[in-house]
Amino acid sequence: MTTLHPQFHTAPTPQEAGYLAKGLLEAWAGEAMAQRGRFSMALAGGAAAKNLYQVLSRGTALDWARVDFFFGDERAAGPDHAESTHKMVQDILGPKLAKSNYHRMQGELPPEQAAEAYHNLLADHIRKQGSIDTAFMGMGGDGHCATLLPGMPSLDETSRLCVPTAKPDGTPRLTCTAPFFHQARKVVFITNGAEKAAVLEAMMTGPYNPKLYPAQLFLRNPNPQPGHEVHLILDAAAAGKFA
Repeated sequence: MTTLHPQFHTAPTPQEAGYLAKGLLEAWAGEAMAQRGRFSMALAGGAAAKNLYQVLSRGTALDWARVDFFFGDERAAGPDHAESTHKMVQDILGPKLAKSNYHRMQGELPPEQAAEAYHNLLADHIRKQGSIDTAFMGMGGDGHCATLLPGMPSLDETSRLCVPTAKPDGTPRLTCTAPFFHQARKVVFITNGAEKAAVLEAMMTGPYNPKLYPAQLFLRNPNPQPGHEVHLILDAAAAGKFA
């Protein structure tokens, strides 16, 4: 069995973590473009990811025309909804993104239909272009990632790449699944804040229980594909003992 060793990248502050993430992303994209001519990434929501997008908006070495953008999860709502990750990305990076390379989840559709359409889109891309290069995810203080939530049926998915789900308060959402993130060449957690330190330590050093801590599916993947990597980009407060 291959042992997966997540790679930690830490910076003193959330702002500095954003610039650290930018540098890593540019390096990974450069490698992919040199090898395959293009780079593909799945975008995440959350404050740390938003900080990365704001840093990128100020200037980057990324060749936007050769980047394919996907999403790891999304609110099941229209593209202009205030809590839509798509809207956040468009508000920050929209003018830089080539529409033909940008693939949002159609949250305005019925959730089952939207998830089916996105599964088909991802499956077609992976079949034609190969694995997604880098899939970003946030991490919650309860150990959830994307919208893979503790105890939810989506954690048991073994074939679909995107499924409908809901937050505990009933808010409908769409999320990519473990099969999607496991196929990516790199899974990258990007998160900040002292409230993440205790759960991160529990997930890394405690019992393996992804039903309780969904991020363990990736941080301690028991059967990673050859070449698969997991990275964490954290501020010092979130990193805790791993800083």
